[in-house]
Amino acid sequence: MPRVFQIFSQPDCQYIEVAESSQGFFRPESRRGSGGSWAMDDGKSKKDKWKPVELYVRNPLDTPSDIYKFNANTLIFEDRAKRILESIIEDCGEVYYQPFEGRMHHVFNAMKFIPAPQGDDDFPNEGLFYDLKDVSSSLVRLPWGTIVAISGVTPPELDFKLQVEKANLNGLAFREVWDSENYVPYVAPAEDEDE
Repeated sequence: MPRVFQIFSQPDCQYIEVAESSQGFFRPESRRGSGGSWAMDDGKSKKDKWKPVELYVRNPLDTPSDIYKFNANTLIFEDRAKRILESIIEDCGEVYYQPFEGRMHHVFNAMKFIPAPQGDDDFPNEGLFYDLKDVSSSLVRLPWGTIVAISGVTPPELDFKLQVEKANLNGLAFREVWDSENYVPYVAPAEDEDE
């Protein structure tokens, strides 16, 4: 039974910020000038042009996160999390080295897309429909670049959400937005015949 999950940062996790020294490089207008190595929403390979930027953890906690949701279209894995999830990551995209806080991290670039959902609501049972018939990866992008997790389309060992929870990796929260078994099909509003 396929299910779609939005990915959020856990409420009590650490957040990564771009250091002042890298702000000029990281801003959207400068990303274009630098070859777009941090423009992750297009799902294209960045291997040949990857450039790490200087990052830091805002308001550090005693226990660092295993996975950071850097923005809607970028996840960053701590080295241990990357090793645990390596087969999933390789199935879904590419990772690029990114040192910060004295440790090696990895920026994930999801390179598989799914069609935009049909309907006008993002909660289960209220009309939203995801066409997953050709989906075979558990981390994919929506057409506008946002990464979502898909369960039920891969063997359990390649299910991102399942393996994150099984390994007790911290930093992410998941919210189900669609499940193939319990959705109510979207019905387009009737057009007014007087128009």
